[in-house]
Formats: sequence, structure tokens, C-alpha cells
Amino acid sequence: MRFDLGPALLFCPADRPDRFAKAAERSDAVILDLEDAVAPRDKAAAREALVASRLDPASTIVRVNAVHSGCFADDLAALARTDYRRVMLAKTESAEQVCLLDGWDVIALCETAAGIAEVASIAAESSVVAVMWGAEDLVASLGGTSSRQEDGSYRAIASYARSSMLLAAGAAGKAAIDSVYLNIPDLNGLALEARDARASGFAATACIHPTQVGVIRDAYRPTQEEVAFATALLAAAVLAEPWAIDGPGRANTVVIEQLGLLTKGGAEGVIVMGAADGTAVALKMLDGSARATSLVALQLLASVGAISVEDADRVGTLTTEKVLGGGLPVGVIRVSKLVRGE
Repeated sequence: MRFDLGPALLFCPADRPDRFAKAAERSDAVILDLEDAVAPRDKAAAREALVASRLDPASTIVRVNAVHSGCFADDLAALARTDYRRVMLAKTESAEQVCLLDGWDVIALCETAAGIAEVASIAAESSVVAVMWGAEDLVASLGGTSSRQEDGSYRAIASYARSSMLLAAGAAGKAAIDSVYLNIPDLNGLALEARDARASGFAATACIHPTQVGVIRDAYRPTQEEVAFATALLAAAVLAEPWAIDGPGRANTVVIEQLGLLTKGGAEGVIVMGAADGTAVALKMLDGSARATSLVALQLLASVGAISVEDADRVGTLTTEKVLGGGLPVGVIRVSKLVRGE
């Protein structure tokens, strides 16, 4: 199962059921936290609140305590009494620990030296759908005191861990989630970091306060200038070489980058690609309220002279996995032929 949540994932203490609904409403996904956000004396109550909750399982993640915390078994027992299927394992340190969560979709939170050292094998586990890192716990595991310099930038060790996690996730074909930004009032700093995360390839950023959600969403959303450039580039690619965009092994790297910018940002509009078998693939870009239609896709293809639309026939839907390994829905339109534009 692919990880399709984000870009703003909001932590919520599991012992505060009064906040559950609001957190879910204000974010792209809520992380009900049984670990750091809950004091030891309140763990049992938090588990009962989790069991009693009725949030949408499709947009809910549950963070459980680390395997060797003494709380892990009780957390799993409570989780098993719910419909929630996505679980974030705090302080993941090995693939063997991930295997203890058989039956759940796992977000592996690597936030210790041991976890970062094993992040490649962790990310490769089949049940892992996403990997996240944590800066402060990582530095604490090394005996350090802070993950950031005085100017707010990450220390070298934190940057190394962030990059290592991102590379491991990418190599395993899993989503990467960036760490929380703890300085809540510093929304400008958050914006800079979230924009860097999007540009670097992260799928989402976790946060700890509702005011951070909008900043993260804006950071992951392409600018109008970026959308205009990507749209023009892809239209030109179809016009010049309709069959050139035919999968990650054969597509032009620049084209893939621009397509990724649009799909990850949920930009409005339709971007089309031509395939060698005569099928025109039109991505439906989702902005939360609108979806492009097959008619729009056909009109756009025709407008750049990339296709002849006689006898066009809608043949169903599939995912972009067959094209670029993504997970957004697309429309597939069968056309009589693909032709070069004059």
C-alpha cells in the first residue's frame, strides 16, 4: 500500500480526545500520539481514548511507543481494538522490530543513532509505507544537547541523518516524512524548511501545532510560476516527442522532475503524456475540490496538435504506477493515433 497522506501531518496527544476531531479537520492527516505527548501516568487513559475514538482510518496514524519501552505490547493491544491500520513506530531501530507490526502499514520513525544506521534495511521492509526521522531524540541518543545551530540551521549530524533517511526511503520506493519544527512561533523558519523538504523529495512534513499546517501546505504547493513553467515544458514535450514519456527508465529526467512538482503539489489543471501504444495518459491534478475530466484532457492534447481525436474512447482508470511509480489517479483515454505537431 502506498503512503498518500500529506503534506501536513499533525501530532495530537492521545490522552486529549477533546482535540481529536479538530486536529483531524485542520490537517491532512492526524497522528494520535501514545508516545512522547503522553505522560507515563496517562498512558492507560490514552489507550482507552484511542479505542473509543471514531476518526476516519484513511487519514489517521497512531504512534506507538518504542519496542523496548515497556509500553509497546499494551499499545498494540489497544490498537488491535480499533480500525486504524497505519501505525508509526517510535524509535525504530531494526527491520526485526518492524516485523512485530505484521498486518499494519508501518511508518518507521528513525530517531536514534541505531535507527539511522539501519535505515536502509528498515525502509526495505515490505510493511513499511513511509520513513520519518526525528532530530532531537537522535541527538540525545548521541549524548548531544541540540540538533540545531544558533542560527536555527541543523547541525551536521542532523543534516546527515535527514539525508540518509531520505536516500534510504527513495531507494526503497517509500515515502519520506520530514521531522517536526519545534519553534512554533517561527513560521518563516518552518516555511523555509518545508520548501526545502518539498524540493528535496520529501512527501510530507510532520507538525505539532495547527498554525503550522497552512505553512506546510503552502510550502508544498507549487507557485504559479512553477506550474506555468512545468505545464509549458510538458506540453512541449508531448508536442515534440509524444512517445518520449514512457516510464521512469525512458523518460526525460527534466520532464519527470516537472511532472513530480505538479503531482506532489496537487496543482490544478491537466498535464498529458503520450505513450508509444497510442494511449494518451492525462493526469488528474487534485486541488482538493476539482478534478479534470477526460474531455478537458482531450481538448488539451488536441490544442497542442499531439493527437488526432477521431474515435476517441474512454477506457477506464489506473494509477500512475505504470507510468512514473506514483499513486495519484489518472484518466486513460484511447485515441486513434498519436501524431507529431506541425
